[in-house]
Amino acid sequence: LAVVAMILLFLVAAVGVALFMTDSIGGSTGGSSKEAAIRDALKTFTPIDKLDDDSTPQHKAFQWLVTDDKIITNYSGPLLAQRYAALVMYYAIRLEAEQGYLNGELHECAWGLYDCTDEGIPPKEVIVSIVLELENMMEVPNE
Repeated sequence: LAVVAMILLFLVAAVGVALFMTDSIGGSTGGSSKEAAIRDALKTFTPIDKLDDDSTPQHKAFQWLVTDDKIITNYSGPLLAQRYAALVMYYAIRLEAEQGYLNGELHECAWGLYDCTDEGIPPKEVIVSIVLELENMMEVPNE
């Protein structure tokens, strides 16, 4: 579990750096422009075929960001990177949305799935470990 948490922390940091280095799209948009902005940001570290394959955790996380997320306004910032990585992990370990963990109006650290520290430089709250049992996980995604 500690190894998985360290891998997740590393991946979140790597995704954050990748997004920070991309051009800022910024601002809140709606509809297909929101989807396009998020897709553009995510394709810097997730292969497009995984975003398009509706059986992958990456696609499910992408779709959740487009349809359910209510707090991200900068689609190239580190909050998107961490939120996306947290969602990919959530879907990779085969959790069901009916469990009520995901709330688009809350920071991912408030979902009760991850232990976080508030010592990060944006995002202020940074995931440091996973709180869940991982017995159902098939593989840890690169994100």
